[in-house]
Formats: sequence, structure tokens, C-alpha cells
Amino acid sequence: MEMAKWRSQDVKTRVYDAMEKARRTQSQLNAVVTFIDVEEQLKRLETMDPKLPLYGIPVVLKDNVNTKGILTTASSRILSNYVPVYDAAICEKLKAAGAIIIAKASMDELGMGGTNLSAYTGPVHNPYDLTRISGGSSGGSAVLCAAGISPLTIGTDTGDSVRKPAAYNGVIGVKPTYGRISRYGIIPYASSLDHVGYFTTAVADAARALQVLAGRDDRDMTSSYEPVPDYETALNSDLHGK
Repeated sequence: MEMAKWRSQDVKTRVYDAMEKARRTQSQLNAVVTFIDVEEQLKRLETMDPKLPLYGIPVVLKDNVNTKGILTTASSRILSNYVPVYDAAICEKLKAAGAIIIAKASMDELGMGGTNLSAYTGPVHNPYDLTRISGGSSGGSAVLCAAGISPLTIGTDTGDSVRKPAAYNGVIGVKPTYGRISRYGIIPYASSLDHVGYFTTAVADAARALQVLAGRDDRDMTSSYEPVPDYETALNSDLHGK
């Protein structure tokens, strides 16, 4: 469901409905590692501009994205008690844009896989057929987008870890140009190939997400100095020269 439809509900309704649906489907999908308490985020949102691009939108993060004070396991038993002391750059940007982070999603252990069968919390299941795999390594994020739990879910892509689960679950997966989005605070797999990516169900939402997430970050020396255009405004149906 596109963000525009989510915005037709008041913020608390949309956030609590998303969390309730995630909990209700967890026994079938097994896509969530950690559910996040949203009360403080909702209080903070009351002081923010309702015109922010992701105002009150429930968002899910792959569990290799560091979140201050919140368990971040990369779906590995080795990190089963790791609680970061800082937020990843993209987490900072999402919060500044008004997003409400509701959960951390399962992944292939440490990002090493393409099936989402290796997480220490067990396999993630495809929402269209629970006997089939989600693809990976960002399978939990793709499944939670496909199941209508969140209109924007964050993944990472080193080999095909956004593109494969996007295809398997029938959602839009974006792997941007290397360095377009800061990797600061992402538990690494192969730094020369790691990308932050994401899933949506609408191209306009994908453009909006990139607008929020892109940009130079001095804490990631590989991040790009290229300016960030207005991706959403630039959308059109012209295929000339493509």
C-alpha cells in the first residue's frame, strides 16, 4: 500500500495497526527479530512538521542497521545481545524525516546468503506462499513490505540482497549507486560492495525514500559528494533515450 494511502489514517492508527499486523503475522512469516517501542518516537513526532516527507510513516530496518539502545543482531547468535550506542546515518535521516521505526527485520546471518534461511531466529517465509523462501539477505524487510506491514523497509545489497528478495516478493527494490547512501552504522559484509537499499510498493515512494536517504556523510568516506536532486519531482513516464 502506497504512502499516500497510509497518510489517509491518523498517525497513531497507522503506526499501531502496522505493529499489530506485524505481531499477528509473525508466527507465519517469522520476519521480525525485534519489535520496537514507538511511544517516545510518537511523542517526538508531535513537535515536528507534519509536512515532513515521511511524517508518521511506519518503517522497518534490516537488523544490520545500528539503532541506539535497540538490539541489533544481524541475525547472528554472535550478536544476539549487541545493543549499539549510536544510530546509523540512515536511522538519523529517517527520524529527521518523521519516520517511526517499528521493527528490526530478519536477514541471512551477517548478510551472507540469498535465501533468508540462515538467520538464528529461523527461516523467513514468503507471504504469498509460506512454503517458499523470501530470498535474501534482506528477506525480512522485503516480506514486511510485501505483506503490507510497512510502505518503506530498509535492506542492504552486497551481491543481490535487495534485488533478489524484491523479485521473490513482488515489491520494488532499489539498490542505488555505490556511495549514494551513507553506510555509516551498517554492520559490514564487504565494504567495497555494500549498498544501503530499500523496498516500497510504489515508484513515487521509492523516489521519496532516496531523497531522504541520499547525500554525503563525512563519517563514510566512500559516500558521494554528488548533489541530491529532487527525485520525486523528476519522475515522469518518458522512456526516450532509456
